[in-house]
Amino acid sequence: MQPGGQPAGEPKDGDFVAYLEQIEKRQLAALPERVRQHLMVDATHAPGTKAADRAAEATAAAGADAVLPHFAAGAEQRKHLVRAALFALFGLFLTVYALFGDGGTLVLLIGLFLLWRAIVSLRRAMSISRPALPGGGRPF
Repeated sequence: MQPGGQPAGEPKDGDFVAYLEQIEKRQLAALPERVRQHLMVDATHAPGTKAADRAAEATAAAGADAVLPHFAAGAEQRKHLVRAALFALFGLFLTVYALFGDGGTLVLLIGLFLLWRAIVSLRRAMSISRPALPGGGRPF
């Protein structure tokens, strides 16, 4: 126990945030310089930060929320592009195997079906990237 009846390790004035910042600064100072370069201490929500800094952070967060639908559309487009690539790869393989190997008619039909599905997925990916036409329609 410290003088004054406080347990050891507790700050004298009861400000735990400042106490933890002091410990964190000591730990960062003990690290090598190359490690310290890669660490970033975020003190934006500490009690001592200015209201203008918090307002700027809130504005940045609102801007990030506005960009989120574009990322979602991009993810949807990538999903269709990957699907189209896989359909095209397997469809092309089966079609070539059926034409030049011992595949047969059924393998040829499956290969052509997969190529057709690749074209459909590719068109969907392209329609996601293009804006809708007036009247709600898509370009094709």
